[in-house]
Amino acid sequence: MPNLRFLYLEGSGIKKLPTSLLENLTMNDEVLLIRYKNLELIPPNIYNKIHLRIIGCPKLKSLPRPLSRGTNLVQRLCLTGTSVSQIPNNLFSCLTFLLYLELSRTNIRRIPENIKFSKLHGLDIRGCTFLQSLPELPLTIETVDASGCTSLKMVSNLLIALTQPPTDCVNLGVAFSFRDCLKLEHQNLMSEFQMRASLIATEFALRKTTDKSCPPTTEMCYPGDNIPEWFSYRKKGRSINIRLPCNSNFMGFAFCFILSCMKDYEWALQQLPLNGKIYVKTFDGYERHLPLPLQLLPSNAKNHVFMTTFMCNVENFYSAVEMSFNFETDEEADVKIKRCGIRLLHVQDAMEFGIISSHFVCRKSNVVNDCNTRTSSVHIYRNFV
Repeated sequence: MPNLRFLYLEGSGIKKLPTSLLENLTMNDEVLLIRYKNLELIPPNIYNKIHLRIIGCPKLKSLPRPLSRGTNLVQRLCLTGTSVSQIPNNLFSCLTFLLYLELSRTNIRRIPENIKFSKLHGLDIRGCTFLQSLPELPLTIETVDASGCTSLKMVSNLLIALTQPPTDCVNLGVAFSFRDCLKLEHQNLMSEFQMRASLIATEFALRKTTDKSCPPTTEMCYPGDNIPEWFSYRKKGRSINIRLPCNSNFMGFAFCFILSCMKDYEWALQQLPLNGKIYVKTFDGYERHLPLPLQLLPSNAKNHVFMTTFMCNVENFYSAVEMSFNFETDEEADVKIKRCGIRLLHVQDAMEFGIISSHFVCRKSNVVNDCNTRTSSVHIYRNFV
C-alpha cells in the first residue's frame, strides 16, 4: 500500500489499528494522518513515519512503547485532542529523530525527565490542564507553547546546562509562551531569560565586525501586571527616556512590556509586531533616530508580561549620553501597551553568570576594542569556546 498519507476510518467499527496494515506501508511514506473517534489502540510500529499525526481520536488513552531505535523514523509526532495521559519512559531514548512533539489538549500529567537528552526543537502542550510541572528541556529547544496549562506551577530552567561548553546544537534563542498559566512560579523563567539574554549579547559582541548577521532572540510570555525589578528602567505607558553614565558600555537591550491583548490568537507562537524607535543624543549634541523592530508572543489575555532581547551594532551608541525609546503596536492587533521596561545588557551581566571573565584574553573572535576602552580596559575571555 504505497504512498498512503491519510487514514480515515469513520464508520468502520475498528477500535485497534492492525499491525499488518502498517507493515505493508512503504518506509518512504513521510506523512500519516489518523483521524478516527473510536480508535483506542495503535501498534508499536506506528513510529516508522516521519510525520505522524493522530488527531480527533478522543478514545486513545495511551501510546505504545517504541520498538528498537532503528525502526523509529518519526520527526514530528502530533497527538492533539487525544486522551493520552502518559508518555512512555523510553519514548525520547528510542525516537532519536524526534524534533517536534505536539501534545495540545491531551490529558498528559507528566513528561519524562529524559526529555532533556532528546534533540527536540519544539514542544506544544497548549491546553494540557492536568500538567503541573515541566522538567529540564534539551538545549536544542527553540519553542515551547504552554498556553492554557492552568495547573502548571513549576518549570525547570537550563541555567546549569547553559554554563557548560556548548555544542553546535545549542539554541540560545527561544520562544516560551506561558499564556494563562496563572499558577506558574516566575523565578525560574526570569533567571533563564537573564542568562540567555547575556549569552546572546556576549556572542553578538564577540563576533568579528564583518559578521553582524541577525542574532537569535529570547522571547518569553507569562501572566502578570508588573515589570520585573531586573529591568533597570521601568515606566507606565509606551515610552522611556534614559540618561547614560559616561562608562555605560553595553552589548544589547532586554525589553519588557505589560500588554493587554484583546484579540484571540489561535495559532501557537504567532508573532505580534511591535514597532519601536530609538532617539539617540550624543555628548556633542548630535541626534539620530534608529528603528527598533520587535516581535512578541501574542496573548489574548488582559495582562501578560512579555520579555524579549534586541542586539544592535554598539558603534551607534559609543558617544550617546541620552536615549529615548518609543513603542507602537499595529492598530489591527488591538493591543495596548500599559508599561514598559528596559535593561542595557552590560559586560558585567555576563560576568555575573560566569559567561565571560576579566582575567583572561579572548582566544577566539575579537574583543570589542577592549569594550571601547570605557569599561576600564576589561579584557573578555570566551570561556565557553
